[in-house]
Amino acid sequence: FLPIALTDGFCGAPVKKERANCQKPTQANLLDYNIITSASVIACILGFTLGKYVGRKLPLRLFTLLLFLLTCLLYICINKITTKFILFSIKFSSAAANIMLWFLILEIYPTVIRNTATGFINFWGKFGGALSAVLVYFLYYVHPLLSVTSFVLNGLLSFVAAMLFDKETRDTTMLDTIEEEELREKDISEHG
Repeated sequence: FLPIALTDGFCGAPVKKERANCQKPTQANLLDYNIITSASVIACILGFTLGKYVGRKLPLRLFTLLLFLLTCLLYICINKITTKFILFSIKFSSAAANIMLWFLILEIYPTVIRNTATGFINFWGKFGGALSAVLVYFLYYVHPLLSVTSFVLNGLLSFVAAMLFDKETRDTTMLDTIEEEELREKDISEHG
């Protein structure tokens, strides 16, 4: 989505592009890409810090809400600098929410399930990344607002899922086997 947003002058996607405007990226475009993708590094540092001191549930909810609201801002157009700032903020909030999810995966499931789940998530993440690149370009050339709508719907779905998640995992012991998890659940149900 960044190449479309930065090279085709995306700003609220007001007009339909009849054909691709394929141009080699300039140094300015590469600088924009680097600035926007640097949001991931900043978000990982902040996400780690918040996860350590605040917990996992609240930051996950806040970052997914921020992601949803920021993707909604892609429907309006102020200027290119504002659009770049919005893209930076979207990248930031999605990366921060992602690191919260990795905390949760590691802390909720026993090692046996955790390793399988991590591999499963990595596979589908790569598959989805390849598929979504094609889908975003297709949607953009059908109608530019469709690609924005797909981002907004993903942000909304992420926020709803984060709100439904109701388990705080900060300061919990990571378990190695399913049996340890069953014993812990039994102990909790017996002793409250």
